[in-house]
Amino acid sequence: MLQPFKMARFSLILSLLLVLGFAGCKSEDPYQQYANRQREADDAFIQKYLADNKITNFTKSTTGLYYLPGQPGSGDKAQKGNTITMHYIGRYLVNGQKMESTYDSGIPSTFVVGAGRLAGLNEGATLMNKGEKATLILPSHLAYGTDVIMYEITVLDIK
Repeated sequence: MLQPFKMARFSLILSLLLVLGFAGCKSEDPYQQYANRQREADDAFIQKYLADNKITNFTKSTTGLYYLPGQPGSGDKAQKGNTITMHYIGRYLVNGQKMESTYDSGIPSTFVVGAGRLAGLNEGATLMNKGEKATLILPSHLAYGTDVIMYEITVLDIK
C-alpha cells in the first residue's frame, strides 16, 4: 500500500492529470471517462499476463474479475450473507510482490460475503466452495483502486 505522503502526492498528481486531461472534453463526467480507460488498461494488462504465462483456464466475469480454478472443493458455493473463512496470499500482479498473507500470521480471514472487504473478494467468494483453491485476479476498481491484485485463495469453511 502507498504511504500517506506518497498517497497524498499520488492523489494530487491524479487530480492534476484529470483536470488537464479533461479540460478540453465536453463530457459531463470526466471521472467516468477516466474510470473506463483505467478498466480497459487493467484488462489489457491482465490479458497480457495470462497470455505471457500461457494461462487459458480462466473465466472473466462481467465486472472484470478473473477466476482461475485450482483444486476443486465440495458442497454449495458461498452466497451473499454466508460467513466464509479462507487463507490467502495477495500479490501485486505487476511484479508478483506479496502485499498480504493470512499464512504469515497463521490466522485465516473470516468475513461475511457481501459486507465490507474488497468488491473482488466478495464476488470471487461466490464462485468458490468449501475446500476449493483458486486464484482471483482483481482489476483496480475491484481491489484498492490503484493496482491489479492477484489472490491465491483456499476456502476453509462456509457457514
